[in-house]
Amino acid sequence: MFNKSITLLVVLCFLICTLSKAQENAISFRSDEKKRARKDSCYIRDYSELLMFGVYTSAPFMSMKMNTLTDSLGKYNSDFQGNYSGTFGFNVGYKVLGVSFGFKLPVDPATIDSLGKSAYSSLGIKIRKKAFVISFDYRKYKGLYDANTQNFNTTLPSKTPFIIRPDMGIRSYSGTAIWNASWRRYSFSAPVTYCDRQIRTKLGFLLKVDFSYLQLYSDSSFISKAQQVAFSEFSKVHSIDALVFKTGPGMGMNLTFFKRMYISMNLFLMNNNLIYRYTNDLNQESKWRSNVNYFLEGGAALGYSAKHFYIGIRASGENNVVRLSGTKIQTSFGTVCLDMGFRIKPPEILRKTWNKTLTRYLGL
Repeated sequence: MFNKSITLLVVLCFLICTLSKAQENAISFRSDEKKRARKDSCYIRDYSELLMFGVYTSAPFMSMKMNTLTDSLGKYNSDFQGNYSGTFGFNVGYKVLGVSFGFKLPVDPATIDSLGKSAYSSLGIKIRKKAFVISFDYRKYKGLYDANTQNFNTTLPSKTPFIIRPDMGIRSYSGTAIWNASWRRYSFSAPVTYCDRQIRTKLGFLLKVDFSYLQLYSDSSFISKAQQVAFSEFSKVHSIDALVFKTGPGMGMNLTFFKRMYISMNLFLMNNNLIYRYTNDLNQESKWRSNVNYFLEGGAALGYSAKHFYIGIRASGENNVVRLSGTKIQTSFGTVCLDMGFRIKPPEILRKTWNKTLTRYLGL
């Protein structure tokens, strides 16, 4: 299942890239009769010819809620979270490509006894193509604690008041494409990739498509014995595999002031189409089932961006929902990130190598 899901994700990512290239070629073909399609320099300053290098520190948030659909038994719900201190990492960008990778910072040793020790890793790649921003992301969380423990189990000692699950974790592989209908005058990527800058306030209309593989896993049942009275079939589940396809329209705005400062916001209404199966403690797999949900996703940013220097803080979040056997499972991911970096003239060898390879053969 894992290999099939990754193969499907790679195929989808390839199709998204191919479609984005075809869309841009169509735009360029229509515009070449008069003038080659390009961004309006009165609204957007393009820095893609400069090499961008930056550092960031982020505070990731992850929550996996497992709620019974019987309101009177709500005290038995679980809210699994991680004991994360933050991440320190690097951003590198040139022309259409951006790569980020980070390392987990150590947690406060005083919190390990009560909250456990959590691990977090991530890798992201972004491709920026005029009207499109395409991203591929990997995230892994392991080592969780149940923040709702005290509502259904008060027998634990005060030093360790929460149920700690070092075996429990989440893996996520995703490919996302955002189409910007207003790309000539509104830059969705300016506060995200820092490869260009919005120099006049502008509102834009967006469309988001996301495909992901999500796995929730543990060595034994997600639900403790004290909670089984509120959960039926789900009380024996210890693994869930899900394929998620999300689409939705959105709007974004970059508000600029004092020439180089900005406030950015975006919001999407997402249609979440999900197919899943689960495995119980006897390693019996269920049939594939499906869910459809609607919810909001968005982000915001504030910062300063000049030609050779930028600094900004940004926040974003997303949700996924699964309903099975009288249980609602909601995974929420979010991050608050502080970025700082520089844009410099690229080394001549980088520019020539890029043009002779990626530009010549892939049009990047």
